[in-house]
Amino acid sequence: MKKATVFNKNQKGEIIDIFAEAFHEVVVPVLETLATKKDIEKIDERLDKLDDRIEKVDHKIFTITDNHSDKLDNLSHHQADNAKRIKKLEAKITSN
Repeated sequence: MKKATVFNKNQKGEIIDIFAEAFHEVVVPVLETLATKKDIEKIDERLDKLDDRIEKVDHKIFTITDNHSDKLDNLSHHQADNAKRIKKLEAKITSN
């Protein structure tokens, strides 16, 4: 069986210093780039505001298209009425 390597105080101190330096060079910058709870709350608030704006725009679009649909329906009814009037007038002219 192999005996475990035992480090003296100086060697242990050097190893700890190396790990601490590596931690601060690698882990700390990564942690700084991660979002905090406040960041997530801000993002949620922004998303809620965007959702509200999208709903408003969607409502406006629906209102406009509904209004245009009503106008087109009215125009088609007028065209049908005009076609009936024309037929009646044509019938009167041909009967005389």
